[in-house]
Amino acid sequence: MSASATPTLYFYVSQPVALPTQLTISAPLRPTPILEATFASPPARGIYPLRLADYHVQLEPGVVYTWSVSVIVDTKRWSRNVVASATILRVPPDAAAEAAMRSAAASRAAALAGASLWYDAVAAAAASQNFDRHAALDRLLTEVGLTGPADADRALAAGVPAAR
Repeated sequence: MSASATPTLYFYVSQPVALPTQLTISAPLRPTPILEATFASPPARGIYPLRLADYHVQLEPGVVYTWSVSVIVDTKRWSRNVVASATILRVPPDAAAEAAMRSAAASRAAALAGASLWYDAVAAAAASQNFDRHAALDRLLTEVGLTGPADADRALAAGVPAAR
């Protein structure tokens, strides 16, 4: 969930991608996606942001959207493409969410996660990485069992070259 109309979506790649990549966002009962955009292929293993504000897309409250990142392997046979998808629900901020958003920067990610605003928590953790050398993001990812992305992020923060 996110309280933001224009959240940042994050995705992880385990190795460099040399093929075209695409972001798609769909909404129920809409025959066409609300967004289909090609973006720069990830050059290395890591966690990457997709800022919806950059695409001028706003999510409506109460709608469960499906978003996906696709590596376009074959433009003629879409079933051969590599696709990862997730859902996101925009919710109006309640008192707990508003308090979490006002939290001190160091604890904002944990407070947002506690308010079930996962997308906002990841964005807050990622925003604090210049101050805490990625500790908040790595802690959040590890807490929910995403150890591969957390390990990759820790290695990136330590300046370890990406695995090929």
